[in-house]
Amino acid sequence: MSRLVITGLLVASMGLPLSTGFSYGATGLTRASHCHPLILRSAPTTASAGSRLGRAPAAGRIGLRMMADKGSAITVDEALKASFSQAQGMGITLGGKLTRCTAAGEAFEEGDMQVLRALLSHSDGARGFYVTTLTMPEFQDAFPAKGGVVAPLASAVSEHPKTNAKLLAMNLAMSTATRLAHLANGDEEFAEGSLVTQGRTKTLISSVLSTMPQLDVELRTLLAAAG
Repeated sequence: MSRLVITGLLVASMGLPLSTGFSYGATGLTRASHCHPLILRSAPTTASAGSRLGRAPAAGRIGLRMMADKGSAITVDEALKASFSQAQGMGITLGGKLTRCTAAGEAFEEGDMQVLRALLSHSDGARGFYVTTLTMPEFQDAFPAKGGVVAPLASAVSEHPKTNAKLLAMNLAMSTATRLAHLANGDEEFAEGSLVTQGRTKTLISSVLSTMPQLDVELRTLLAAAG
Protein backbone atom coordinates (compact mmCIF):
# COMPACT_ATOMS: atom_id res chain seq x y z
CA MET A 1 0.00 0.00 0.00
CA SER A 2 1.51 3.34 -1.01
CA ARG A 3 2.11 6.15 1.45
CA LEU A 4 -0.33 8.34 -0.45
CA VAL A 5 -3.07 5.73 -0.08
CA ILE A 6 -2.26 5.37 3.61
CA THR A 7 -2.41 9.14 3.98
CA GLY A 8 -5.79 9.20 2.31
CA LEU A 9 -7.10 6.50 4.63
CA LEU A 10 -5.71 8.39 7.61
CA VAL A 11 -7.21 11.78 6.80
CA ALA A 12 -10.50 10.21 5.71
CA SER A 13 -10.63 8.30 9.01
CA MET A 14 -10.37 11.61 10.80
CA GLY A 15 -13.79 12.53 9.47
CA LEU A 16 -12.68 15.48 7.35
CA PRO A 17 -15.98 17.03 6.22
CA LEU A 18 -16.68 19.06 3.10
CA SER A 19 -17.20 22.15 5.25
CA THR A 20 -14.44 23.66 7.37
CA GLY A 21 -13.29 21.80 10.48
CA PHE A 22 -12.53 18.23 11.49
CA SER A 23 -13.97 15.62 13.80
CA TYR A 24 -12.56 12.38 15.11
CA GLY A 25 -14.94 10.99 17.66
CA ALA A 26 -14.93 11.56 21.40
CA THR A 27 -11.21 11.90 22.05
CA GLY A 28 -9.64 12.42 18.64
CA LEU A 29 -9.13 15.31 16.28
CA THR A 30 -11.64 18.14 16.52
CA ARG A 31 -11.62 21.86 15.98
CA ALA A 32 -10.51 23.06 19.39
CA SER A 33 -12.09 26.16 20.87
CA HIS A 34 -8.88 27.02 22.76
CA CYS A 35 -5.38 27.75 22.37
CA HIS A 36 4.22 18.28 16.34
CA PRO A 37 9.00 10.99 12.53
CA LEU A 38 9.49 14.42 10.79
CA ILE A 39 10.43 15.65 7.36
CA LEU A 40 14.13 15.01 7.67
CA ARG A 41 16.32 16.59 5.02
CA SER A 42 19.60 14.94 5.94
CA ALA A 43 18.88 13.29 9.24
CA PRO A 44 21.64 11.73 11.30
CA THR A 45 21.53 7.99 11.94
CA THR A 46 19.90 8.40 15.33
CA ALA A 47 17.11 10.58 13.99
CA SER A 48 16.49 8.30 11.02
CA ALA A 49 16.18 5.29 13.29
CA GLY A 50 13.86 7.24 15.53
CA SER A 51 11.61 8.15 12.61
CA ARG A 52 11.41 4.50 11.57
CA LEU A 53 10.53 3.31 15.03
CA GLY A 54 8.35 6.22 16.04
CA ARG A 55 10.79 7.00 18.86
CA ALA A 56 14.47 7.70 19.39
CA PRO A 57 16.58 4.59 20.13
CA ALA A 58 17.98 4.20 23.65
CA ALA A 59 21.55 5.21 22.79
CA GLY A 60 20.29 8.28 20.98
CA ARG A 61 18.09 9.26 23.92
CA ILE A 62 21.05 9.08 26.30
CA GLY A 63 23.13 11.31 24.04
CA LEU A 64 20.29 13.80 23.68
CA ARG A 65 19.75 13.93 27.44
CA MET A 66 23.44 14.72 27.92
CA MET A 67 23.07 17.51 25.35
CA ALA A 68 19.98 18.78 27.16
CA ASP A 69 21.76 18.76 30.52
CA LYS A 70 24.61 20.83 29.13
CA GLY A 71 22.20 23.33 27.62
CA SER A 72 19.56 23.49 30.34
CA ALA A 73 19.77 27.31 30.42
CA ILE A 74 18.82 28.05 26.82
CA THR A 75 18.87 31.59 25.46
CA VAL A 76 16.53 32.95 22.82
CA ASP A 77 19.47 33.56 20.50
CA GLU A 78 20.62 29.94 20.86
CA ALA A 79 17.11 28.71 20.06
CA LEU A 80 16.91 30.94 16.99
CA LYS A 81 20.22 29.61 15.66
CA ALA A 82 19.82 25.97 16.75
CA SER A 83 20.70 23.21 14.30
CA PHE A 84 18.44 20.18 14.02
CA SER A 85 20.72 18.24 16.38
CA GLN A 86 20.94 21.06 18.92
CA ALA A 87 17.17 21.54 18.79
CA GLN A 88 16.67 17.94 19.88
CA GLY A 89 18.54 18.62 23.11
CA MET A 90 16.57 21.81 23.61
CA GLY A 91 13.39 19.84 22.93
CA ILE A 92 14.20 17.54 25.82
CA THR A 93 14.76 20.47 28.16
CA LEU A 94 11.58 22.27 27.11
CA GLY A 95 9.59 19.04 26.86
CA GLY A 96 10.45 18.24 30.46
CA LYS A 97 9.32 21.67 31.59
CA LEU A 98 6.09 21.47 29.58
CA THR A 99 5.38 18.02 31.02
CA ARG A 100 5.86 19.21 34.59
CA CYS A 101 3.71 22.29 34.02
CA THR A 102 0.94 20.23 32.43
CA ALA A 103 0.94 17.61 35.18
CA ALA A 104 1.07 20.14 38.02
CA GLY A 105 -1.15 22.78 36.44
CA GLU A 106 1.60 25.36 36.89
CA ALA A 107 2.42 28.37 34.73
CA PHE A 108 5.13 28.10 32.07
CA GLU A 109 7.84 30.66 32.82
CA GLU A 110 8.01 33.64 30.46
CA GLY A 111 11.70 33.07 29.73
CA ASP A 112 11.00 29.48 28.69
CA MET A 113 8.07 30.69 26.58
CA GLN A 114 10.32 33.05 24.66
CA VAL A 115 12.80 30.24 24.01
CA LEU A 116 10.01 27.91 22.86
CA ARG A 117 8.67 30.55 20.45
CA ALA A 118 12.16 31.06 19.05
CA LEU A 119 12.78 27.34 18.60
CA LEU A 120 9.48 26.79 16.79
CA SER A 121 10.03 29.78 14.53
CA HIS A 122 12.35 27.92 12.12
CA SER A 123 12.41 24.51 10.47
CA ASP A 124 15.47 22.97 12.16
CA GLY A 125 14.25 24.10 15.56
CA ALA A 126 10.71 22.80 15.09
CA ARG A 127 11.86 19.47 13.65
CA GLY A 128 14.29 18.92 16.51
CA PHE A 129 11.65 19.83 19.08
CA TYR A 130 9.06 17.49 17.59
CA VAL A 131 11.38 14.54 17.09
CA THR A 132 11.96 14.40 20.84
CA THR A 133 8.74 15.64 22.42
CA LEU A 134 6.45 13.63 20.15
CA THR A 135 8.31 10.37 20.69
CA MET A 136 9.96 10.12 24.10
CA PRO A 137 7.86 8.25 26.73
CA GLU A 138 8.55 10.66 29.58
CA PHE A 139 6.69 13.49 27.82
CA GLN A 140 3.34 11.74 27.59
CA ASP A 141 1.73 13.99 30.21
CA ALA A 142 2.38 17.03 28.01
CA PHE A 143 -0.10 15.66 25.46
CA PRO A 144 -3.29 14.80 27.37
CA ALA A 145 -5.97 13.15 25.26
CA LYS A 146 -8.61 15.37 26.85
CA GLY A 147 -8.27 19.12 27.01
CA GLY A 148 -5.38 19.43 24.56
CA VAL A 149 -1.86 20.70 25.16
CA VAL A 150 -1.12 23.61 27.49
CA ALA A 151 -1.72 27.08 26.10
CA PRO A 152 1.99 28.07 25.91
CA LEU A 153 2.78 25.20 23.54
CA ALA A 154 -0.32 25.75 21.42
CA SER A 155 0.43 29.47 21.24
CA ALA A 156 4.07 28.98 20.24
CA VAL A 157 3.07 26.58 17.45
CA SER A 158 0.26 28.82 16.18
CA GLU A 159 2.50 31.88 16.05
CA HIS A 160 4.55 30.28 13.28
CA PRO A 161 2.06 28.50 10.98
CA LYS A 162 4.35 28.55 7.95
CA THR A 163 6.97 26.55 9.82
CA ASN A 164 4.72 24.20 11.77
CA ALA A 165 1.65 23.44 9.63
CA LYS A 166 3.37 21.20 7.11
CA LEU A 167 5.50 19.51 9.78
CA LEU A 168 2.45 18.62 11.85
CA ALA A 169 0.50 17.32 8.84
CA MET A 170 3.40 15.18 7.67
CA ASN A 171 4.10 13.97 11.21
CA LEU A 172 0.55 12.69 11.35
CA ALA A 173 0.77 11.05 7.94
CA MET A 174 4.19 9.47 8.45
CA SER A 175 3.56 8.16 11.96
CA THR A 176 0.39 6.52 10.67
CA ALA A 177 2.18 5.09 7.63
CA THR A 178 5.02 3.66 9.71
CA ARG A 179 2.59 2.18 12.24
CA LEU A 180 0.70 0.37 9.48
CA ALA A 181 3.98 -0.83 7.96
CA HIS A 182 5.18 -2.18 11.33
CA LEU A 183 1.85 -3.91 11.93
CA ALA A 184 2.05 -5.47 8.48
CA ASN A 185 5.50 -6.77 9.39
CA GLY A 186 4.25 -8.15 12.69
CA ASP A 187 6.37 -5.77 14.76
CA GLU A 188 4.05 -4.72 17.57
CA GLU A 189 6.75 -2.91 19.58
CA PHE A 190 7.73 -0.56 16.77
CA ALA A 191 4.06 -0.08 15.86
CA GLU A 192 3.40 1.05 19.42
CA GLY A 193 6.15 3.66 19.13
CA SER A 194 4.57 5.06 15.98
CA LEU A 195 1.18 5.05 17.69
CA VAL A 196 2.58 7.27 20.45
CA THR A 197 3.80 9.81 17.88
CA GLN A 198 0.50 9.66 16.03
CA GLY A 199 -1.52 10.19 19.20
CA ARG A 200 0.54 13.15 20.41
CA THR A 201 0.43 14.75 16.98
CA LYS A 202 -3.36 14.44 16.91
CA THR A 203 -3.55 16.04 20.33
CA LEU A 204 -1.37 18.93 19.25
CA ILE A 205 -3.26 19.39 15.99
CA SER A 206 -6.60 19.44 17.82
CA SER A 207 -5.24 22.16 20.09
CA VAL A 208 -4.13 24.51 17.31
CA LEU A 209 -6.33 23.77 14.32
CA SER A 210 -8.86 26.51 15.02
CA THR A 211 -6.07 29.11 15.03
CA MET A 212 -4.07 27.72 12.09
CA PRO A 213 -6.00 27.83 8.80
CA GLN A 214 -2.81 26.80 7.01
CA LEU A 215 -2.83 23.50 8.90
CA ASP A 216 -6.36 22.88 7.65
CA VAL A 217 -5.05 23.47 4.11
CA GLU A 218 -2.08 21.11 4.61
CA LEU A 219 -4.32 18.28 5.82
CA ARG A 220 -6.71 18.78 2.92
CA THR A 221 -3.77 18.81 0.52
CA LEU A 222 -2.65 15.41 1.83
CA LEU A 223 -6.15 14.06 1.32
CA ALA A 224 -6.36 15.46 -2.21
CA ALA A 225 -2.94 14.03 -3.12
CA ALA A 226 -4.00 10.62 -1.87
CA GLY A 227 -7.29 10.72 -3.72
